[in-house]
Amino acid sequence: MNLAETQEKVRKFLVIVAVVTFVYYTSKFLFFQSVDFYRKLNPPKSPEPIHAFGILPKLKMKEVRVNGTPTYILDTINGNLPVFPDREDVYQVIEPTTNLLSEQQIKQLAVDLDFTGSYIPLSKSEFRWIDGINNRTFTGHAVRKIFSLDTPTSKISTVIFQSPNITKEDAINMVSGFIRSKSLVSAEDINNLKFDAVSAQISLGTIKETNELNPTTKLIKVNVHRTISKVIDAKPVNYIVYGPNPKDSKISFYVTNQAGIFKFPKINFTYWDTNYTNKSDYYLSSVSTVWEAVKQGKGVVSYAKGTNDNYFELPNFITANTIEIREVSLAYYEGQELPAYMQPIYVFDGIYTYTNETTGQAEKGDIVIYYPATRGDFVTN
Repeated sequence: MNLAETQEKVRKFLVIVAVVTFVYYTSKFLFFQSVDFYRKLNPPKSPEPIHAFGILPKLKMKEVRVNGTPTYILDTINGNLPVFPDREDVYQVIEPTTNLLSEQQIKQLAVDLDFTGSYIPLSKSEFRWIDGINNRTFTGHAVRKIFSLDTPTSKISTVIFQSPNITKEDAINMVSGFIRSKSLVSAEDINNLKFDAVSAQISLGTIKETNELNPTTKLIKVNVHRTISKVIDAKPVNYIVYGPNPKDSKISFYVTNQAGIFKFPKINFTYWDTNYTNKSDYYLSSVSTVWEAVKQGKGVVSYAKGTNDNYFELPNFITANTIEIREVSLAYYEGQELPAYMQPIYVFDGIYTYTNETTGQAEKGDIVIYYPATRGDFVTN
């Protein structure tokens, strides 16, 4: 075999190798592409939710009554309802139990808030302190770890008259620092709190909302919501935990820039500790089905505030001509009374139009509507 014949055979061999290699990798590529395409057309069916807690209790929600038969309009950014998962977790709320430190802890909190006198036992677990000199009252429950501090509006008005102004940012920082320093929520919740603030003033003996454009004021209400952080489809998601009124949290502080005992003239603190590891997934009603129910007036109006309404004294009913929903989200709900579980809800946020009875002109207000998200066959009637 001469050199030319050898070169020809090597060339043919290399061509065969190249062709085989090309065919192999092309076939492999087409195979995996076909598998991916098939899986997109026929995705694997997700396992059924466990619903380990059985049939869930029906959520008890306080409702703002709506007079009239308003027209419901979906007015989101893209004009469509968002896409939500077909299932979500339900969390078990921890049943409060007493221990040797329970009574000591609530008494220490009273001392930290400058209530140093004797207390009045309201029950085996609930106590009240009265600061007669400064006209303040503190009530705390040792087992449930809920408490309130109250100061009459007339006293607050006197206190803040000569006090410096305070910004929303400073008020939020003061509340956040107090909650952390007293370990008022669990270690997991402390890093998942959401704060918002409402500027206030006292006029004619009534607390009223001030102009939001004003960066400072003498009195600010800070609402505190906890959030539940998850990762869904490789994306972080934060679900807010709402109470009966989404704009009036179950944890709230009135804050002034007055040093000492009137730094927090009013506190409402209701917090249900939750075991986030003790959970079970449940099917959700589709958001399209829920939206149809909302359009029929079956949603729970949890918040409504007209143009001239005072945030601190909202009406129990409204009259609406149209309700425009601008945003739809998934959240969690916990009632004012101790719930057995923390359950998901749909939240419809938007505006409503109504006719001003004095001027006859059309005006707008803010509105929030709740609807239970857990599918109906998993909830008691």
